[in-house]
Amino acid sequence: MNLMTIRLLYEHIDEKIALDKENRKKYSLLLHKKGVKRTISTEFGELEYKRTYYKKGDKYEYPVDILAGIEERERIEKGFCAELVTRATEESYEKTTKEYGNMVSKQTVMNKVRDLKSVESKAKKVEEGKTPKEVHIFADEDHVTFRGGKKRIVKFAVLSEGREKGYASQLLLEQIDHPTKF
Repeated sequence: MNLMTIRLLYEHIDEKIALDKENRKKYSLLLHKKGVKRTISTEFGELEYKRTYYKKGDKYEYPVDILAGIEERERIEKGFCAELVTRATEESYEKTTKEYGNMVSKQTVMNKVRDLKSVESKAKKVEEGKTPKEVHIFADEDHVTFRGGKKRIVKFAVLSEGREKGYASQLLLEQIDHPTKF
């Protein structure tokens, strides 16, 4: 998928959510502001799209960002961030940034590498004696160059019982037209 397609998809989903007043009422989403721009750096360039800001209770959120898995204040797409960190293990931060046309700075690459030390688990604990129906395990390791040229192997694993269904995923599955109907 190219960036134009992704932008059109995000904006189409946003429009469908905005037009679906019944489900918005069901999930207590009050339209607050339309056309708010968002820019995310990806491997393929800058992805810029517009989305709608909603009030839900005493909080504000962007349902399109939730559906896309984009967190608040995230400027670099997760896959691109992983690619930057991986490349930084093999070459300097400067060479890593140049490979992507200096979309991100050397400082950003360094910060992403250093953030690896402070990865926190947001996992929910499984109740004792409860066995999940299915478990997904994703494990990997990578060689990361830290300050002073020290290389370390960073191991990580993610365990999941599957995707939790919230209002955003239900809207996507139940209410939004297939994206090929543009």
